[in-house]
Amino acid sequence: MKIIIFGTGLVSEHIVKSLEIYDDEITVVSYPTKSYNEFDKRAAKIISGNLLNDEFLASLNLNTYDYALILEDDDRLNLILSKMCEKYGAKNIITKINSYDDINFLIKNKKSFGIDYIINEDLEASKYIVKMVEEDIGFKSDIFAGGKVLLSSIKAQYAEDFVNKKLENIGFLSTVRVVGILRNSELIIPTGQTVIERDDLIYVMGLSSDIISLKNRFFYFEENRQKKEMTIIGDSNLTRALVENVSDMNIKIIEEDPEKVADLRKKYPDAFVIKNTFKNELKSSTEEFKSVDVLVASTEEDELNIATGLLASGVGIKDIILKVYSKTYNKFIDSLPVDAVINPKVVLVGKILSLLGKTAGLNIYHMFGDRAEVLEVKLRETSHLIGKTMAELKAPRDIVIGAIIRSDNIAIIPIGKSEVKEGDTLVIFFRKENRDELLSFLGISKRRIFPSLFGGRI
Repeated sequence: MKIIIFGTGLVSEHIVKSLEIYDDEITVVSYPTKSYNEFDKRAAKIISGNLLNDEFLASLNLNTYDYALILEDDDRLNLILSKMCEKYGAKNIITKINSYDDINFLIKNKKSFGIDYIINEDLEASKYIVKMVEEDIGFKSDIFAGGKVLLSSIKAQYAEDFVNKKLENIGFLSTVRVVGILRNSELIIPTGQTVIERDDLIYVMGLSSDIISLKNRFFYFEENRQKKEMTIIGDSNLTRALVENVSDMNIKIIEEDPEKVADLRKKYPDAFVIKNTFKNELKSSTEEFKSVDVLVASTEEDELNIATGLLASGVGIKDIILKVYSKTYNKFIDSLPVDAVINPKVVLVGKILSLLGKTAGLNIYHMFGDRAEVLEVKLRETSHLIGKTMAELKAPRDIVIGAIIRSDNIAIIPIGKSEVKEGDTLVIFFRKENRDELLSFLGISKRRIFPSLFGGRI
């Protein structure tokens, strides 16, 4: 597959990195003034030029690409560029719109701009939050293999039967795979001899049915209750997207800016909007939370969202979701007493990958304190792994094959005798610093046969 990406921002970087495990040919295009320093230039062809110049666009041979991703930060540029790409034969144009204000109008009229699919980070994040709320997020999980495999984080302190025991002696974990343990801010890739400590955060991967059984046996303390009250802290594009996408729930919004409060009340008369100087009265505002089923901290300040989550956990709110953009807090994000932390840009990357037909397993909940990743990798027909058992593979240290999806869509949690077969997809847990070792283990070269091209173009 050939994919051309316009733009060098964070979303583009994540897309290029995620696609390096595939055989796709990736080209990244932007203005000469833009920086490409954060890109892995071995994984993509780099071309710079004037994006709105007809001769330059014609030289790209856009009709030879399967997908065109328009991911610049300027909405006006993206819309114009989309139309010009259509003119020069681009197929399957996916365009990022950064502003939420006119998103519904643009989606409705996307064809007039030559666009096949419009994406917006706040819209996609709101849809993801709605899905989490509907499916119960009290037990942190990420979904792989189309829902057949779950990766969940659980606290050892909730299961006394686990504490001070070796993993190999915990019978209840025999049907799942413990792929990692977060202990005192250190990520451990365990063996059967690893002893569980009371303050450990354990990451288990398994078939959905087995993870749910484990959840119900040890970590689920109250029956599901239908969500009735959602409180959203702060006015933002995500807040407005949530109000427009949530159904069957009473929405309460707490905002301190009087102009924003007035605008929210005018646009969303069905929502209950409260003016509250949140920074100054955060600690004295607990009464606002006591009847809340779901709380979403959606201000533009990561620190305020985190502080809100800490306060909300102290008054017994069942489901707490935080919006956090900065990587600064990744090292301790998993220790927060909340149910989900999302970065709308990462959610958007996941959406783009799904539109491309890829399953890169980007973790929405910021699990692993930014220390590890999970990828779904479909093996090539020529893979040297085919025909070998788990014991024979000898995966590099800190790389764990947590699940195998067969070509007939059957999922298994592998043991030593499990054999890798043609058509298999592997769900792999690994430390971020071991990414190159993983690619080498899979027989994937990050180098491409084409050089990077800078300057000298129109």
